[in-house]
Amino acid sequence: NISTASFHTMPSNLPFVQPDPDRLAYVIFTSGTTGIPKGVAVSQRNLASNITYLDTIYPKSAQPRFLQACSHAFDVSVFEIFYAWYAGMCLCAATNDLIFGDLEYWIRELQIT
Repeated sequence: NISTASFHTMPSNLPFVQPDPDRLAYVIFTSGTTGIPKGVAVSQRNLASNITYLDTIYPKSAQPRFLQACSHAFDVSVFEIFYAWYAGMCLCAATNDLIFGDLEYWIRELQIT
């Protein structure tokens, strides 16, 4: 429970890791529909480039709320999650059954902008 977490008990002497845009951000695996699934390594630079580009094409609002609709196993979810955080948006997530049962209703209900 984040509201009762005791962060003051956590160690404060963790080593500093120097940021490096060429370091790995994440590895995501292809679906393997053409054979064996393959891992695709994405650098921090590539992730940052995509996120900053998204910031140029998505409209802004006063109370931004972003619907995270893709499965976490799908690569687009990385951009949904990290872009929302980068842009200071409230990230709203729900199960596919809930969202796609009545997408228009949930966009209104969650006040997605």
